[in-house]
Amino acid sequence: RGATFRTTDLPPAVHSSDEAFRPVYIANAPDGSLFVCDMYEYFIAHGQHYQNQIDPTTGRIYRLRGSDQPLEPQTDLTQLSPAALVAMLNHPNKWHRQTAVRLLAEAGDSQVADQLRQLVGGTDEVAAVHAVWALDQLGGLDPDTANRCLASPFPAVRRWVVRLLGDRYGRHRGLGCGRHARGTGRLPAALAATVTRRAGIETDAGVLCQMLASARRLPAEQAVPLTAAVLARDGFADDPYLPLMGWWVLESLIPADNDRVLEMFTDPAIWSRPIIRQTVLPRLARRYAATDNLDLLGCCTRLFR
Repeated sequence: RGATFRTTDLPPAVHSSDEAFRPVYIANAPDGSLFVCDMYEYFIAHGQHYQNQIDPTTGRIYRLRGSDQPLEPQTDLTQLSPAALVAMLNHPNKWHRQTAVRLLAEAGDSQVADQLRQLVGGTDEVAAVHAVWALDQLGGLDPDTANRCLASPFPAVRRWVVRLLGDRYGRHRGLGCGRHARGTGRLPAALAATVTRRAGIETDAGVLCQMLASARRLPAEQAVPLTAAVLARDGFADDPYLPLMGWWVLESLIPADNDRVLEMFTDPAIWSRPIIRQTVLPRLARRYAATDNLDLLGCCTRLFR
């Protein structure tokens, strides 16, 4: 459903008449089955837990598998060569794919970068997405590769490259520490222009929503044009997330970058866009008017001049 998804409840895969049965976690096992973590506790009460009044020795782990499904025999990937790990990126078992990405990152062998780029431009969506992840871990997601990813026929590839570009170059204004503080704070100019152009033709709401999430990490001179390109798109006004994501970006730029935000509305065409009229303008006007700051009140006047 647009930038989000729908779920369908299915019948439980496991039943138990034991009152202490408390399944709290599942994981994809190396052999292709599922591990089910059972807390096994009769009483669920916060007070008992923080006072250590539970038995830490009764937990159980179950393996859930299809009765006729063969199990994967190869569960140790640590001895595989980098090229063999790359070949694992389209494996039908999720554990194999994700473990291959992790081992490639740990090995740090940049010689497989060209193989990974071939997968990015290939016809297998699963392999392409995992190749993007591996390239990012190896530092191989250069601007040329990013441009190829943005032109991918697979929305998941386009969405992930936009996410990773925001991680690598942008800054999280609420987390000025760790990896979030190592970026330059802005995309390379040519790459920023490519992402903004892509926003003008992108058809997938999930990709557009991620563009707004990444725009939130960019400086105003890059964030505003990208946000404007997304919000100017017709057909997404009823999306459950996308319109408010756009407002989230613009609100973060007030009051420090008022001029940049207001410049967006000097284009007469932007005023007729459904997202702008239904979601952004009412909130922007309230944001400027709900203050005793004369400068911000003046911005409200400038907006409707």
